[in-house]
Amino acid sequence: CRADLILWGNFEAAAATDSLEKSVDYCSVLSTMQETAGAGEYNLLETLAYRIVRSVLQSFPVSRVKIKLRKCPAVLAGRIDFVEVEVEEA
Repeated sequence: CRADLILWGNFEAAAATDSLEKSVDYCSVLSTMQETAGAGEYNLLETLAYRIVRSVLQSFPVSRVKIKLRKCPAVLAGRIDFVEVEVEEA
């Protein structure tokens, strides 16, 4: 599974000071995503996408999160490159 994540928030103070303490620690975001993905088995890519988005929204000072998840299901190998789901919440 591959993911693209977009975060919205007020990052002006972080940009002005170049300080991680005033920004979002992206390593922590990645850890949260991995913990969410590893917390169980998901039948649907959509379920995983929503759970990751909600987990990031609850755990970090961001106002909106958008994720694209893609995978190549074994049953479709050779017929398509991947399937993709996009979810966004505020």
